[in-house]
Amino acid sequence: GSDLLSVPQMSETFKLTVAQDVQTDASKLSLDTLIINADKDPAIPLSDGELFHGLIKGSKFKVIESGSHFIHQGNTADVAKLIEDFL
Repeated sequence: GSDLLSVPQMSETFKLTVAQDVQTDASKLSLDTLIINADKDPAIPLSDGELFHGLIKGSKFKVIESGSHFIHQGNTADVAKLIEDFL
């Protein structure tokens, strides 16, 4: 789950962090980057992953089918394989 649930005093910091628009910074990047998105993520739509894939030169965009927000927990083997193949 979320660290925010176990450390509620970080709530304001979390809100500030996720409210930042980092698109300009992302567009300045030019390096191998793996973007992994879950197709059923209620918090981060596929369009966000596609957007950053378009902004970051040299990025690879992968979608995990039937994945939710915490794909590293629910789809551990799939995430590990994508990272291993990327490296």
